Amino acid sequence: MNWREERHQILAPWSIFLITGVFAIAFWIKSFLSYDMVNFPTEKDILYYYLTQIIPFDSFLAKIIAFLLVVFIAVITFFANNKYFFIKNKSALIIMFMVLLMGLNDPSHNLNPGIIGLTFLLFAFIRFLGMHGKLHTGARSFDIGLYISIGSLFYDRMLFFIPLFYIGFYIYQQLHIKNILATFFGITFPYLLTGGMCFLFDDFDNFVQRIPFSISHTTDTNIGHIIYYGLLGLVTLLAFFNFILKYSNEKIKTRNTIFFIYLLLLGTIVSIFFSNHLFLFKLPFISFFLSIVFAHFFANNTSRFSRFIFYAFWTIGIIWFLVSFIL
Repeated sequence: MNWREERHQILAPWSIFLITGVFAIAFWIKSFLSYDMVNFPTEKDILYYYLTQIIPFDSFLAKIIAFLLVVFIAVITFFANNKYFFIKNKSALIIMFMVLLMGLNDPSHNLNPGIIGLTFLLFAFIRFLGMHGKLHTGARSFDIGLYISIGSLFYDRMLFFIPLFYIGFYIYQQLHIKNILATFFGITFPYLLTGGMCFLFDDFDNFVQRIPFSISHTTDTNIGHIIYYGLLGLVTLLAFFNFILKYSNEKIKTRNTIFFIYLLLLGTIVSIFFSNHLFLFKLPFISFFLSIVFAHFFANNTSRFSRFIFYAFWTIGIIWFLVSFIL
């Protein structure tokens, strides 16, 4: 990429990776140097229960794993965009927003079941992207159900995404009985396999008891969180209105995919009102969807106003992090 192309971007690629690396390390250093009391579930889904018996969710190793998962998700999403081109420009802003939005949220620094669930949701999302314009999509539909089901064994509210993916099938013109049934069989297979293994190892009662997921504590929300989430909401609305205004200018696959991302984001936010643990486990999902939305907006809008919003957003976010770190 030459200097003329870089002039038409919010940030040059080299500066995106530099900023991402520096601040990602800075954000996670906070979790390594301090112990944050994050109220995680007392009753855990079956695979998350087995995992935390080996690796405590707030251990040093768990924080390393959480960081690596965030980087993995960001990089895979970047390469998925390069293949399926759901953002017009092959921008590394996806990596920047994903890593830094996660880094600004303390619950994502531990082995949050939401991060594990998001990893499997990403696999399902990539399989979904490959359905556009295809005639034979039964195998992809099965895989989508399979990945979401595996993720739900770590965080059972992953199953909430199934009806949203059915809407996505409709958007991609792939809502057929065959695909609905394939998704259903994909969902049931991991539960049958896990239940069978638990039965063989005489732990079936534990499996049954952990199917309903319950939380005994909620996460605290202070004025700083409210300001930060309000800022995220304002930028999201700005990006959405811009998307609507330029809807007809986008390619059909791009606008359908971005619209589906907004649908997933809205569904995740709505599901919060049916949960008593607020943002704690939803933050990874919200950060993921916002990363794509923001990357799409700022990669295609390089006006002075967009640049001002971009720099103001990260300035406020970093100041908020510094203040929370000191306090």
